[in-house]
Amino acid sequence: MVNILTTTIDHKNRRVKVSLGKKVLTFPMVKKALVRVKGYLEKDYQIMVEGYFAGRSHPREVKAFLFALKMLGKENKVIFVDKAGYRKTERRKIRKRVEKLYVKGKKVKELSKQFKIPEKTIYRWVKTKP
Repeated sequence: MVNILTTTIDHKNRRVKVSLGKKVLTFPMVKKALVRVKGYLEKDYQIMVEGYFAGRSHPREVKAFLFALKMLGKENKVIFVDKAGYRKTERRKIRKRVEKLYVKGKKVKELSKQFKIPEKTIYRWVKTKP
């Protein structure tokens, strides 16, 4: 079985970053990640869990977990970060805008900086445009 969890520990700033790779965030994955860093949570480190939320702000399991942390006064100790830059609907709108600007003559490098999207992605989007 491939290990999809990666853990980075910053002792100086008392932070632990757990990356769940390219998998969608699920409760069993969060549980596994937090069990792995339990000792750091007990030592009052801040834990950042990074993953994809599959188009939702937080799955209900994560919301329940955050609620439990809040009840214990530890809501600021575990943070969930969505790695997805944009949601599907946002990406579609941005893609249309990028395509229009590209057709009007704007350079890919400029579009990349303006929209904070990799040049490679923009080239893929506009490859069929004149």
